[in-house]
Amino acid sequence: MAPAMQSAELQFAQRLASSEKGVRDRAVRKLRQYLSARTQSDSGGFSQEELLKIWKGLFYCMWVQDEPLLQVTQPLIEFLNLCHCG
Repeated sequence: MAPAMQSAELQFAQRLASSEKGVRDRAVRKLRQYLSARTQSDSGGFSQEELLKIWKGLFYCMWVQDEPLLQVTQPLIEFLNLCHCG
């Protein structure tokens, strides 16, 4: 039986929470591109559930990071602006 397809948001959350710095770094770069592309598309926007998954991934990314907050600061700011929570 094939595993169920995971949403992009869940995949981002898992990669952002990785214990490997390289995986987190790539996820942060790709998340920035994904947020930009998704919000600019005609069907753009996110559901509350999708935003929560991304938020949890960013939280754990900050929790396990090896450096000061520089690694996720910009994507976090973009995410907060997207949510209008800033």
